[in-house]
Amino acid sequence: MCLKEPPHTLKTSIEYWHCLLCASVCVFRRGSLRNDIRGKGVSESGGESLAGKFESVKVVDSRIVYDKHGRRIIEDVLEFADGSTREWVYHPGTGDEPGAVAVAAFTEDNKMILTKQYRHPFHKIIHDLPAGGMEDGETPEEAALRELEEETGHTAERLKWIGRFSWAPGTMGGTVEIFFTKSLKLKGSFDSSEIMDIDLVDFEKVLEKVLRGEYIDSALVIATLLISTKKLLYF
Repeated sequence: MCLKEPPHTLKTSIEYWHCLLCASVCVFRRGSLRNDIRGKGVSESGGESLAGKFESVKVVDSRIVYDKHGRRIIEDVLEFADGSTREWVYHPGTGDEPGAVAVAAFTEDNKMILTKQYRHPFHKIIHDLPAGGMEDGETPEEAALRELEEETGHTAERLKWIGRFSWAPGTMGGTVEIFFTKSLKLKGSFDSSEIMDIDLVDFEKVLEKVLRGEYIDSALVIATLLISTKKLLYF
């Protein structure tokens, strides 16, 4: 059902990808089941046999199964070194290059800026980080500053790259680059057409909620754990 509606803004593209991937995973599982039924690539020795299987991976067939609204889903037929084959359905995105950014922004007294947005798959409002897709020609840093201003009304004098992650490496290309800043400056107001509100939350409270599973946004969870591990607020 979500495939029928295009994203109206760039910022909705990340959520839209997830909608497309729901359909992709179903097809991928169907292809996996067919291979299991054929018995190809199944070994009694278990994981040990996989070492040689992936020494070579050839794409023997490829077709586009969805190509609308700027989003493309591809179905490849892969042949592995052991002769087994498998269908792989995925959204290529930006490959192994950055495709999106997220910003962990803090006030001088260690309050983290969180945005509040409605997320329809969960039918509720959640807290997340200022984040979004990169536009053509942007560097990750430029995209991070743009997203920060659009979603919080702030800009930053300095950004520090602290890590990256993939939304779903089995079905989606591209990485999310995470930035950290404590050099905030209020520049205007946030985009109220997309952001319901922003909250300033003590980092210790954010960490507690992440560890209790109360915050579920992946960028927020990963950024929080990186900041805590790297001790970025306490130096």
